[in-house]
Amino acid sequence: MFEEVRSVQKRKPKCAPAAAPAAAETVSPAQQSDEALAAKAAHGDADAFEVLLTRYERYIYTTAFGFTARREDADDLTQEILLRIWRSLPQFRCESHFMTWMTRIVHSMCTDWVRRQKKRLPVCTLTPDIDSPDDPPPPEPAADSYDSDPFEVVRREERSRLLREAVASLSEEHRMIVRLRDVENLSYEELAARLGLEVGTVKSRLCRARKQMKCYLDAHHFFESY
Repeated sequence: MFEEVRSVQKRKPKCAPAAAPAAAETVSPAQQSDEALAAKAAHGDADAFEVLLTRYERYIYTTAFGFTARREDADDLTQEILLRIWRSLPQFRCESHFMTWMTRIVHSMCTDWVRRQKKRLPVCTLTPDIDSPDDPPPPEPAADSYDSDPFEVVRREERSRLLREAVASLSEEHRMIVRLRDVENLSYEELAARLGLEVGTVKSRLCRARKQMKCYLDAHHFFESY
């Protein structure tokens, strides 16, 4: 991947690394902030970008796999996302959080991939019938109970299909916050930091997203069948 990244032509970024006193030169890249590393990477510093990779590559792959549900597709999509981030660094505005900026790119590209492939979103363990974002999702039945009854297998597949469709019915903004909370299990504080929002705003959006999902599932008789 890095051979491709290194071949990208350098462009003048919107923000440059701030001048630092001589003592700051002893700070290792691993100790620097995301924003400082991003500013250096925007000037073509592949080593700085490599440090960012060590921090976020696993998150990017996990998110990509959640959308693609296949290792090969997740690998390819992860590489596309990393290259997009590298090429977009000159447009990164240093006054914002790098993680917030990166997360939007990741989820935008994952959503685009779903549209291109014309596939539905994978299973999402959500609680569609609750009004409060603090209520925990119900436990899934044991796998053995499905294996022993073919009708349960069919019901489970249908349930998964409806949940995928319910997630897909959300706006990109709501879909992203639902996935980060219910699939990646981020806390409200982590969500707020990643998205650059207040915790109250995170809870409000999550609640609205779940209510919208409940309306979709009600319309498809989800709760009558299960």
